[in-house]
Amino acid sequence: MNGATPAWARWLPGLAALRGYRRTDLPGDVAGGLALAAVTVPVAIAHAQLAGLPPATGLYASILPLALYAMVGTSPQLVVGTSAAAAAIVAAAAEPLAGGDPALLHSIAVTLALFAGLLCLLAAKLRLGALADFLSKPILVGFMNGVALSVVLGQLGALFGYRIDAGRISARDAAHVESFDDPMLACRGADLVSTDVWTSMGFESESGDRLKAFADWQVDAEMMRQASADALFMHCLPAHRGEEVAAEVIDGPQSAVWDEAENRLHAQKALMEYLLLGRVED
Repeated sequence: MNGATPAWARWLPGLAALRGYRRTDLPGDVAGGLALAAVTVPVAIAHAQLAGLPPATGLYASILPLALYAMVGTSPQLVVGTSAAAAAIVAAAAEPLAGGDPALLHSIAVTLALFAGLLCLLAAKLRLGALADFLSKPILVGFMNGVALSVVLGQLGALFGYRIDAGRISARDAAHVESFDDPMLACRGADLVSTDVWTSMGFESESGDRLKAFADWQVDAEMMRQASADALFMHCLPAHRGEEVAAEVIDGPQSAVWDEAENRLHAQKALMEYLLLGRVED
């Protein structure tokens, strides 16, 4: 039949509509596209960093989905792009599996995006969009509030500057040092977990701010469970139980703080002997 719709047009309705595009719409579409790009590109780059991915990933994510939807989509007004909710979910799902490996994190995120896209296509084919009507408003509001809190808490370190400065690590040691924004990831598989007081001498005026900023960095039993089963805990003392370390850890069987203090005592005695006598006698 001459009026029958080709099979490819049912799968690529946007491409079929493009065949009848009016050139008179081009100036307005170009202006709209530039305005849209001015908003979506920076936001997508920020969302990529929020998910722990390179900024270039956000650039690709702001272009390729739009190009794909232009072929498979049916709405000329819908904007397709990244979202803070999706970035937070990717970070929560992929970062623990990656274990601090940037290349592995990138691979997991790409695989996750691919499977999510395939599931969306399958849901569209099965016309499952109506299931969204059964999601109550409290569930959606709770989900968005949870995502917002997760994003805010995850960025406090970058916002207030409590981050290891890579420039302070020498080139000789850079290959052996890895920094983390999440203490749980830092402790994963570790043989030794060490911490120090949050407020050192001379910084007492910052004590209140530091207690709030480092609240999630207390070494507790849950954090020690991320480390090796025979991992040790060390602290240079004096310690503040309930702040940088929980009492159950510093007083627990994995604690080596008293052996550490004894070793430091012997080292200080040897130093005093050397300074007084100019030598260390056996």
